[in-house]
Amino acid sequence: MAAYAVGFFLAGSLLLVAALRVLPAPTSAFMLHQHIDDWVEGKGYRPISQRWVSRERISAHAFHAVVASEDQLFYQHNGFDVDAIGKASTSIYAAASCAAPARSASKWRKTCF
Repeated sequence: MAAYAVGFFLAGSLLLVAALRVLPAPTSAFMLHQHIDDWVEGKGYRPISQRWVSRERISAHAFHAVVASEDQLFYQHNGFDVDAIGKASTSIYAAASCAAPARSASKWRKTCF
């Protein structure tokens, strides 16, 4: 069952990345943050006036600055930072093993702290 979930997640990630290589992104983190702030402040939904432009229409320096603000190592791995993914999965596995205490409390403390 877990293997299906992992496979589904990986396939979905690859499909999303492939789609966003050719289609414009429907939103941005900034836009989502603004919508959340409006909702928290009780302002309701307020559309954001924006106009997407192609990469060729903005400064190369601005483009690289935006990419670097999201992922400083993007130009070394081109989209999938395998090292970071491995570290994250190791961290998740370690956290999951700490969620259920071992048979002895001392072993659990040594493993998780």
